[in-house]
Amino acid sequence: MDRTTIACLPICLVLAPLFVTGQTTVTPTKVFDLAPYGTTSARSMALCGPAKDKLCYTTLTSFGAQGITSAVWSITDAGAPFKLFEGQLPMDIAATDGNVVYYRTGSGFTGSYDFMFGATNLVQAAPPPPAAPLLVLQPTHVGSATAFDAKVVNGKLNCAMDLGSNSGIELVSIPGTSGPKALVKDIDPGAASGIPDGGVNGTCLFGGKLYFNAKTAAAGFELWTTDGTEAGTQQFSNFTAAGLTDFRVTEMRSTASRVLLSAQNQPGNTELWTCTAEPGSLVLLKEIDPSPTAGSQPGYLTMVGSNTYFAASNGTNGRELWVTDGTTAGTRMVKDLRTGANVSSDPHGLIAFKNQLYFFAKDNAGVVGLYRTDGTSAGTVLCHATNATNYVSSVTTTTGRLYYLSHGQSTVLYRTDGTSANHQKVQPLMREIQPYPYKYGTFVARGKSLFFMADYGGSGTSLYTVVDPTFVPPVIKK
Repeated sequence: MDRTTIACLPICLVLAPLFVTGQTTVTPTKVFDLAPYGTTSARSMALCGPAKDKLCYTTLTSFGAQGITSAVWSITDAGAPFKLFEGQLPMDIAATDGNVVYYRTGSGFTGSYDFMFGATNLVQAAPPPPAAPLLVLQPTHVGSATAFDAKVVNGKLNCAMDLGSNSGIELVSIPGTSGPKALVKDIDPGAASGIPDGGVNGTCLFGGKLYFNAKTAAAGFELWTTDGTEAGTQQFSNFTAAGLTDFRVTEMRSTASRVLLSAQNQPGNTELWTCTAEPGSLVLLKEIDPSPTAGSQPGYLTMVGSNTYFAASNGTNGRELWVTDGTTAGTRMVKDLRTGANVSSDPHGLIAFKNQLYFFAKDNAGVVGLYRTDGTSAGTVLCHATNATNYVSSVTTTTGRLYYLSHGQSTVLYRTDGTSANHQKVQPLMREIQPYPYKYGTFVARGKSLFFMADYGGSGTSLYTVVDPTFVPPVIKK
């Protein structure tokens, strides 16, 4: 399950208590209502604008038997929402680059993973209704896996797309709103697809290039890089020479000096790999689980300082927290939090906060707690237990608080400074709230403020904000 989203759950009204014993409640501020009566809901939200001082979000409005409409919006702290673009298909923000907002649209005609990319501009002439689409794109049919993890490289969005020119699903660039989409390179020439299942999983920016997974008939899946030009799109790894035809990547993360990859070069054996920008530098960093077919399945790669933390299983201790400094000797388990033969604490929700790693995991009793670590076993401590039954999601940090959604019989938003003393529930002061009110994919932090979309009362989605408490210096008695 992705650490920031969960499956849609049924909505009903419940009688919710105002307070949990020993815990305070902070009330978020409603910014505005999207629409009354629950006809409009939010799908995604992100910071945008050259100074990241605006919010962009997408909505979906249902008209019952008459169909749906979706829109891309922007808002500043001082202004009303402005509609940038409107269409007939659900939209999700893929990336932002200055005033350009790139969005992905699912067609739903030939499968749930069909998608197309488009772009719109924050700087459009008012008043609404919005102008015609600034970039018209055709659907890309990807029948499995997830959509390509599109990223902006040298001012252009690089994504996987079928241009309908008998070239299959290949690497395509979208130059903002200044021109048409273009094929970067036909990686697997002809009708075959160089990126057949949306890029397997994950891309990564490093050294001004995009690292991604692609496939050719001759080499199978390999690691590729691109600077957004045809000449600069090159195969980076080559396992065909060793008699292997696939190098499949499930997750990538860049550090200051290298790329770390959760990947496999034989079925099922996913381990931690690393490379620099130099050709031929891709190597297995450490075989954490020596079983030839199991693999340690590294995940949630998260950087804190010069270290990268991740969850993995060594086949003995279960799935626990690990750390690497980019060397084989410096790749080790941090702590066996849930002891026992192959019993897992299942670390998830990893995030950098206050120069340490904070994460969620289960103890020996199966209770999910918030932990922090400095990378040592002795320095890995429980901050406080949560009310989650199995997992948390939407973990986000502002300047001074960590926010997360706790999932159980209901979903509740909490914030903490990392101590039990300052662990608060975030919800309006009303007695009737929905058990699952939050719109996943809409949690955005900017400085001391958290913005999110929620439907607390069953009457419609609203934008809310909550701000870190003002720091009050302690009184020092002389």
